[in-house]
Amino acid sequence: MMNNDRGQSLHIPSSTPLKENNIYVATLHSVSQTNFSGEVKHQFTYEIEVNNQIVYTNRNIPKNPCANQLSIHDWLKRHSNYSMGNKTYEPYIDRKHLIFIGQYNGNYYVHDVAPLNLTGGLL
Repeated sequence: MMNNDRGQSLHIPSSTPLKENNIYVATLHSVSQTNFSGEVKHQFTYEIEVNNQIVYTNRNIPKNPCANQLSIHDWLKRHSNYSMGNKTYEPYIDRKHLIFIGQYNGNYYVHDVAPLNLTGGLL
């Protein structure tokens, strides 16, 4: 008698394992320039490992912010290796941070970021 048990130990992953208002350790994966309805933004993409899944989530910062918007300069100040002398995003890539996840219109995004030092401790 053959027993077909394929899939019994597997579970179907949810669309995303992220949860709103949770904090995760994340790595800044990339920064790219995007255009949202004529507004140029820099998209910061963070990589998170949750439940053995790799998930990516973003934060879009306007290149030319309005009065009540966060500037790229202010966003970068929250990163562990912030330096006024940095001219590109290269020094920020692959650095670990704590990120706070928010949700807007059903989409998850990085609401805030806090620096970690090279050994993983809070700065």
